[in-house]
Amino acid sequence: MLGNLSCLHNSIFLSVRWIAVLYCFLAGWQLSAQTAIRSRHFIFYSTPQNLKAAEQGLHRLEELRAAIQALHGVQWVSTSPLRIWMPANEAAWKKFTATNAEQGIFVSGQGRDWVVVNPWSQNFLEVLSHEYIHAVLHRTLPNLPTWFEEGICEYYSNLLLRRKGARVEIVLGQLPERHRQILEGMLSIDIDQLAGKPMTIRSYAPAWAIAYHLWPGYKSGDSFPAKLSIGPFSPRTISIDYMAPELTQSLLSRREINELEIEFRNQFPSANQPVEAETAQAESVFLEGLRLSDLGQIMQAIPLLEKACLLRPSNSSWWNALALAYQENKQTSEARVAIEKAIATAKNETESAAAKSLQRSLF
Repeated sequence: MLGNLSCLHNSIFLSVRWIAVLYCFLAGWQLSAQTAIRSRHFIFYSTPQNLKAAEQGLHRLEELRAAIQALHGVQWVSTSPLRIWMPANEAAWKKFTATNAEQGIFVSGQGRDWVVVNPWSQNFLEVLSHEYIHAVLHRTLPNLPTWFEEGICEYYSNLLLRRKGARVEIVLGQLPERHRQILEGMLSIDIDQLAGKPMTIRSYAPAWAIAYHLWPGYKSGDSFPAKLSIGPFSPRTISIDYMAPELTQSLLSRREINELEIEFRNQFPSANQPVEAETAQAESVFLEGLRLSDLGQIMQAIPLLEKACLLRPSNSSWWNALALAYQENKQTSEARVAIEKAIATAKNETESAAAKSLQRSLF
């Protein structure tokens, strides 16, 4: 079941509390993650319907990480896990994008990096690989020109690993089909012209070609030629030792979900607007109230939950949580008022149904 069930004290009341409060959070939450799939170096936060894509993505990223380490050394691969979020549906994905062409996003936080990727992309694994290389370059070569960084990400995006007996062969430099038409017949690339214009969809093909010729021999601070002659492209191979990773899967606890929600919203504020200080404070206060409530410290939890609801009085699920805390503390009249506010502030049928279900279970 969800999280550590020892916290539920085998109580029907508390079981209802878990279902109702978590249901409200998942209904209105941008992440809506319920499952974490982990390998040694990556964590996918996903919904159950995306588990297969998450497993494929983990294997792909572990292969790419092994290749990067073999090519560039251990200093190029992070020891802290990269976290990947796959939205539950196309509508959820579109909340993160400015254009329909964008299929993946990399954002660096304080000590933790996030990748958000559209699992319905036609080239899902290539998009995921592209965004992972952004994360690598952000830590190792942070001052690359945008066009060159995008080219390097494209260069690695269709990397392959092939088994050769006890060894694994990395295959790099295969011309992606999406770039073939643009590059066919092109004899040279004007790098100065490419660098002087904003990146467009058509810019990725010449950027890939430049990376093919100049990477991985490029070193920080190297100058670029004004023009680069290009010729036929052929795959390159290198052999490495590689073992497929073991994957573990777990359901997220309520506390994990709430912590992720706050961090994720601070990383990806809606409509690209900064999260206001008061909003961040309300979420922090609410999370601490939930933590104390889970520890059974109801008397300490209630003032924090009350403060959070005052700071964000339109959040139905927070009123639900406060009602549950009141009921545990035998403050029945206060619990009734909080439930009524939860029903009144419900923004959709899901929130309304959850609040009414909790009302029936408590009274």
